[in-house]
Amino acid sequence: RQEQVGFALKSLSNMGVRDLGAIYATPQDFALQSKGVERTAKALQLRLQSFQAGADARDLGQHLTPGTPAILLFVGGTPELARFTQGLEKQARQRYLVALADVNLQTLMQMGAARNTPVIATQPVPMVTASLPVVRAYRDVMGRLFDEPPSPLSLAGFLAARYTHEVLEEVDGPMTRATACTLALARATS
Repeated sequence: RQEQVGFALKSLSNMGVRDLGAIYATPQDFALQSKGVERTAKALQLRLQSFQAGADARDLGQHLTPGTPAILLFVGGTPELARFTQGLEKQARQRYLVALADVNLQTLMQMGAARNTPVIATQPVPMVTASLPVVRAYRDVMGRLFDEPPSPLSLAGFLAARYTHEVLEEVDGPMTRATACTLALARATS
């Protein structure tokens, strides 16, 4: 996720963007992601305003002020993004959303996302056509088990499942949520 954030912010910086906002769909998203996003923005000398959605992301979208930056990073899932765009639809100022999450654009439109709010979905996984061994394994599994084309969203799920499997194989002793979380955090920080 941090690499995805860094790449998105660097791309915006290279395009001359200096002011942007970060929308966190839930308090959990804010707690987990805000420090990293702010650190990356500061390193790139970007001015960042952070906003945390409450129970309904649509409310935040409706209540942004004219002083809110035109380019907004969105950290959250597809349902929250759809609700947020519905709130933005009520705003007079045009805004552009860069979705820093695993967002399915087809599902986003099916959920009634505002059609006049541009959404740029970043891809946190390699291209499904990449020659990396893990991507080749993913395409092999998709071809053998499913009657659907490879997609970035299913590749993200495949990678998450592989990582989870590796973590769970390392559990020594009784399998509990606490032991699995401890191992996953240890792997992520090493």
